[in-house]
Amino acid sequence: MSSEPTTDADFDVEAYQKEHGQPGGAESAFLSVVMFAGLVIFGVGCWALGGWG
Repeated sequence: MSSEPTTDADFDVEAYQKEHGQPGGAESAFLSVVMFAGLVIFGVGCWALGGWG
């Protein structure tokens, strides 16, 4: 892949969509759970280290 800037005329939408498809339902649910768990762990860590108080 070249590092040259592309114009709208050079951009192939179909090729981009094939490479960068939407995540599946299971993948999306998994990522949501993992991000929420990370937020909870971050909050507990801040609380445990006295960040809120």
